[in-house]
Amino acid sequence: MKKSMFAILLSLSLTLLLMLGAAAAVLGDADGDGEVTAADARITLRAAVGLETVSPDVEALIDVDGEAGVSSADARLVLRAAVGLETLKPADPAEHEHVWNDGEVTTPATCADGVKTFTCTVCGETKTEAIPGNPNAHVWDEGVVTLEPTSTAAGRREYTCAVCGAKKIERIRILGLEIPANNEYDVYRGKTFYIKGQMFDGSTRQAMEIALSGDTVYMLSEFEGAQMAVQVIGKDIYMILPSKKTYYKMDKEMMDLLGLTTEDLIPEGSLDFGDLPSLLDADYITEAVVNDRNCRLYHFDLADGGHFVVCMDGGKLIYTETHSSSWNLTEGMYFDTVSASVPADLLKAGAGNRRILLLTTFMTQIAGLLG
Repeated sequence: MKKSMFAILLSLSLTLLLMLGAAAAVLGDADGDGEVTAADARITLRAAVGLETVSPDVEALIDVDGEAGVSSADARLVLRAAVGLETLKPADPAEHEHVWNDGEVTTPATCADGVKTFTCTVCGETKTEAIPGNPNAHVWDEGVVTLEPTSTAAGRREYTCAVCGAKKIERIRILGLEIPANNEYDVYRGKTFYIKGQMFDGSTRQAMEIALSGDTVYMLSEFEGAQMAVQVIGKDIYMILPSKKTYYKMDKEMMDLLGLTTEDLIPEGSLDFGDLPSLLDADYITEAVVNDRNCRLYHFDLADGGHFVVCMDGGKLIYTETHSSSWNLTEGMYFDTVSASVPADLLKAGAGNRRILLLTTFMTQIAGLLG
């Protein structure tokens, strides 16, 4: 059906009105009469001091100085334009300080980073900011076995995240691997234990005795050939000379004077044996004869390329060693005694030895031991 002449004329009239309306939007024209006059400067000044409220569209026309908000500076520019001393031009977005809104999430974060977009309320420019993803939000597939397990080596299963494509590898335990119940390695990984033997620090072997029970730690080692022990019970610290059967209780002032802390004497990380891996999670196992013992060696591949080895004779713990990626021995512990019960004397203040009241006397004893 053809349009009537009335409909065509109405359409043309509306189009013309819109065109005239767009042409009437003159920068600085506050009263909408299509030109900039002193009356516009007056409206601008009244809006600047709060005596008049203008619409957002009008505010956009009279905010001519490039700064956010209508001010007396805008009124001055409008008045100069009214008398021909100024030509008003749209502000250059590059010449103002952005005023960012609160932003909106344009890409929600999942296991991958999301995106939040901010918009300048002055010029409309946008900027984005990353929303950290949650690594626990991966959606893993069922995984693919990339290495089949055997009776001596663990297998590998690789999983892929369906959202971001990240991958993770999971160990498949050695087939048929059985660990003796109450074995000494698991005792040594416990929160209460007593061990005695030798320690290798990367250069030399020395005597070792460690007890851990509740808030009590006892550690015996060698200092330049002389045996010394440190005991911590709560916040109390004791320096012990077992060969002299004496000890000295260190106070805070003395520790501060020597520049020492409990962490210096017994690093907490060195007693965090609960982080040792389970024998069930070994990467592979081998057999070896160690000191006439038929032993099983449990091997673990470390993240830095190194190797951790646990040597067991049945349920008895023989040693643990850490090797570099090139199989150089970096540290080790060699066990004579492993027990879940701690000797009572090692839980007493000063490990049950006689207290020396003067530090000078104690230092004299150490000097005597060192020769």
